[in-house]
Amino acid sequence: MQNVNDLKMFNTLVFSSIVLFFYIHFFKKKEIFFIPLVYISRLLCNFAT
Repeated sequence: MQNVNDLKMFNTLVFSSIVLFFYIHFFKKKEIFFIPLVYISRLLCNFAT
């Protein structure tokens, strides 16, 4: 972790993986699983820029 942006990106990836794990466990339907995936990918794009 060299700077703050790397740390933010790392935290976002950890958070997104936890959220994805939660959704896979509690909602085993791909329709519900796809919605947070789109939201998280947008979050990652916001952090990347």
